[in-house]
Amino acid sequence: MNSIGNTLPDLQRQFRRNHAYMNPDDLRALDLVSGDAVEITSDHGSILLDAQADNTVRRGVVSISHGFGGLPDDGGDWRDKGASPNLLISTDRDVQTINAMPRMTAIPVNIRRHDGTAPVRENC
Repeated sequence: MNSIGNTLPDLQRQFRRNHAYMNPDDLRALDLVSGDAVEITSDHGSILLDAQADNTVRRGVVSISHGFGGLPDDGGDWRDKGASPNLLISTDRDVQTINAMPRMTAIPVNIRRHDGTAPVRENC
């Protein structure tokens, strides 16, 4: 239920999709500007999002909201609904011992400008 908000009309008008929020210095270092499409890749999978500059994000960090995007086989366009950062997370390792909840923060990723092709590794 915590991700049902993206189906509410009022929220859809304001927050249609999620973005990859990054420190402006990191964007410059990668020769990116707000609005550029980026591929975000972990050792588990890849997603595509638009980069957005955010002065409140620390250097070396990317912040991505959960609750957006469809399932990998849905065929939806990430520019319409965003992308699920869950596709970057392994559910087979790095889980809490007490409740088996996957680690959902501090996931190492690489970011590069999206070249227009499909992500290199989707949900590997």
